[in-house]
Amino acid sequence: MGSTARKLSSLHNLHLSHKEADVRVERQFRFEFAKPKARRRLPAGVAPQTPTSFLSRDIPAISPDIGFDPGDDIVQQVVPRDSGRHLSHRDESVAGGDDRVHRRPVTRDALRAREDKVLRNRSSAERHGEVAYRFSDALDDLKNVMRRLPRFEDYRSLSEQLLAVEQANESLQAMVECLAPLETKVVALRAQNQLLVQLLGIRGPVGSAPDPGTA
Repeated sequence: MGSTARKLSSLHNLHLSHKEADVRVERQFRFEFAKPKARRRLPAGVAPQTPTSFLSRDIPAISPDIGFDPGDDIVQQVVPRDSGRHLSHRDESVAGGDDRVHRRPVTRDALRAREDKVLRNRSSAERHGEVAYRFSDALDDLKNVMRRLPRFEDYRSLSEQLLAVEQANESLQAMVECLAPLETKVVALRAQNQLLVQLLGIRGPVGSAPDPGTA
């Protein structure tokens, strides 16, 4: 249960990171396309508001999953026509040509770069998810091994008994090797005893009384 809960928690965090990246890219798209419309429609002296395109399309101002407000950046960066910043942009456009002509390719490149980054992050998150699944499977295998440990204890006790028997056999073999010279000595003594019996002409056992008829 604990490993499953950790797995689900990590996957939930990965999904949240995907949603956060997607919301950031979506907010960047909305901001870039809504900013010129807001500048053109904004009357002089009126505070800028969140564009009506978000409301007409039933898009919430705050994402329920992440909590980002797409209109925050627009409110902070869109300024009235009569402000000094607007005049400075107008002067720059007059001095260096139409600024929109140069800004549009840069914006598209930035958006493409952002999309590529999101895709890379998503693939990386998928790889991390696969690694998490593999680690979870390895943990399950380790738990199965831990369950089989009593059997391993039985095998170890049997191996210890077998080792004791082998050691006893080795000690017996050493004793047999020590008794081998004694056995050869006994055989030699028996041979000498037989020679003595033949030389003395004694047919009976050694130490027996002689026959009175022969005496």
